[in-house]
Amino acid sequence: MIGRYIVAMTLSASLAAAQTAAAQGVAAAASGDVSNGKAAVFDVVSIKPGRRDEPGQHFGFGPTGYTAVGVPLSWVIYQAFFVFNTAGKDPVTGAPDWVSKDIWDIQAKVAPEDLAAYQKDLVSVGVANPINRQMLQTMLVERCKLVVHRMPVEMPGYALVIARTNTKPTEARSDESRPSEGIPLDGGGFLVPYHRGDTPHISLYGVSMSTLTLYLSQLAGRPVVDRTGLSGKYDFVLNWLSLDPDEREGFVSSDDPDRLSHWNFGALGLRVEHIQVPTEHIVIDHIEKPSQN
Repeated sequence: MIGRYIVAMTLSASLAAAQTAAAQGVAAAASGDVSNGKAAVFDVVSIKPGRRDEPGQHFGFGPTGYTAVGVPLSWVIYQAFFVFNTAGKDPVTGAPDWVSKDIWDIQAKVAPEDLAAYQKDLVSVGVANPINRQMLQTMLVERCKLVVHRMPVEMPGYALVIARTNTKPTEARSDESRPSEGIPLDGGGFLVPYHRGDTPHISLYGVSMSTLTLYLSQLAGRPVVDRTGLSGKYDFVLNWLSLDPDEREGFVSSDDPDRLSHWNFGALGLRVEHIQVPTEHIVIDHIEKPSQN
C-alpha cells in the first residue's frame, strides 16, 4: 500500500441465518468495554458513494470516530480485520470487483458518553486497538451484510531471540518515569522519536517483549513473535545498521524482503530469525453495497 516509508518514530444453510450469526459473532467479539460495559459500536454511521475527483483521500480513526473519504471498501475491510502492514499478501479474498473499485465516503461517530473511553486508545502509537477494529467489523456486518470465514495460512515472519553474546537487554527501572518527548505505546511503555539530522534510531522505554514485537511487526511488514523467554520490561535504543553506502538512512522499501536487517539488534543482545508464522486470512462469503443512510 505504501511504496516507501520512513521509520519515525491492518454462507451456511440460510444467508439470513448466516448474516445473523455473523452479526452476533462480531458483536460478541466487540463486547469490550467502551463505556459502562456497552458493546463497541458506532452511535451514528453515514456511508455514501464518493467522487473520484474528490481531493484529500484518507481513512482512519480520529478524535470522535472513523472517517474515510474517497476510498474503496476493501481498504476499510483490511483495517477492520488486520493490524496495519502485518497481514502479508492478499489477506482478504472472495470479494466482488466493486469492493476494490467503487469508492465511498464514511462518517462513523462514537456516542458522546463513550468518547472518553474511545479516545483513551488513540493516544498511543500503534494500530493494534482491537476494539476499534471490532467497531468497524460490526459496521460492515450491519451496513454491508458482511459474512466472512477465516482461513488458516502461514506467512513469512520473524522470531525475536536472545543472541549468543555477552550483551543483555537493559532492564527498565521500576521507578522509571515517562521520558521527555515520550509517546505512549500500545501495550505499555514509550517511544521517543529521533530528531531530524540524527542517525536513525528507535528509542523504546519500559516496554515488554510483546510490545516490542508488536512494534517490530509494523516495522517489518510481517509478524514478529517473541521467543526470548524474557518477561520483564526493558529500555531499547535500536540503531540503524547501514548495509549499503548508497541507501538513504532510515528509509526501507516496502518491497524489501528483509526489512529488519537494517537495524542493529546485536548491540541489544538480540537477533531475529526468519520463520513461518501461523496466521489467518479472511475469505468473504457475502457482501452487499452499503445500505442507504
